[in-house]
Amino acid sequence: MGPGVTIFLQDLAETRGFRVAALVEQTLDVYVSGASNALAAQGSLVPVAVLLAGPGGISAQAPDGTPMSRAQIEALLPGAWACFNAGSGEAESMGALPR
Repeated sequence: MGPGVTIFLQDLAETRGFRVAALVEQTLDVYVSGASNALAAQGSLVPVAVLLAGPGGISAQAPDGTPMSRAQIEALLPGAWACFNAGSGEAESMGALPR
């Protein structure tokens, strides 16, 4: 991850006794051209982990399906596991982590 990158927990989705949320890497790049007085921007949202809670507890995996541990999730965004576990899904309450 480079400059201008932020990791955050997206809002929870709930259905049929399951909760799901994604940890997402957000980028924003802004370009300014002094010669032409032009401004351009581009951004992206890329999932880096998916958290799932159901009858069997909480699990996490990378977008490619590789299982991830709680420690790996916390390394990406401290407090994400607890926020998801509490069911709040309010990333604003814990803040996003710039990388």
